[in-house]
Amino acid sequence: MHPFLQNDFHIKWSTLTPDHIEADISKALDEAKAAVDAVANQSAPLTYENTIAALDLGLETLNRAWGLVSHLDSVANSPELRAAHNKMLPKVSEFFAGIPLNETLWKTLKAYGEQSETEALSPTQHRYIAETLADFREAGADLPPEQKKRAGEIQSELAELTQKYSEHCLDATNAWEKIVTDKGQLSGLPKSSNSLIGLRFHSTSCILARESLKSCHKYSRSRRYLMPSAVCNERAMGRELILPLRAVTR
Repeated sequence: MHPFLQNDFHIKWSTLTPDHIEADISKALDEAKAAVDAVANQSAPLTYENTIAALDLGLETLNRAWGLVSHLDSVANSPELRAAHNKMLPKVSEFFAGIPLNETLWKTLKAYGEQSETEALSPTQHRYIAETLADFREAGADLPPEQKKRAGEIQSELAELTQKYSEHCLDATNAWEKIVTDKGQLSGLPKSSNSLIGLRFHSTSCILARESLKSCHKYSRSRRYLMPSAVCNERAMGRELILPLRAVTR
């Protein structure tokens, strides 16, 4: 079973665990490489179906699977998921960076692009062919071999640096907290947020409505609402509630 490669309309998120990422993405990469090679070595007659459409179809499984991995890394990050994602990132980045730099593939697509100008295709198809060829050129398809190699290295390095930057932003966001000791600062919070931690506000003090003062309600990144963690300290002048509030950014 390859959960990341399933094409179900309703995604079974509970099956998409980090331990499946390496095997599933590796399989998707092998299939995508075979599809690229098939298009690159396509013999005449060249058609929209066996060039442009075939390339898109051949990359669809990898695009979908890697999209699921990237999405989970953004909204349900964990050490295991991060490790699995980062292990496959160089391979995926290298593959995608190499597509427009594939000389044989580029010759095939460019040849069909010139041929397609006289074909009875829809305006949308003609536009898509032009955009695809433009994307290849912008990614370095017409560069000499030595510059193509450098362009591929830059794209792979950029992908890894972008991922690291994203991780640093996520870690910094999760590490941020604000200590609130004045209940007046919480006056703008909706009652639903207060009820999450069992708070009841009074005119002169802020106390825990629950009997257990030691319970700690920690912020969960899997939720889209604010969930503070509550810590109650005993002091000589009474009971003070300290709320480390964490920002929800996703």
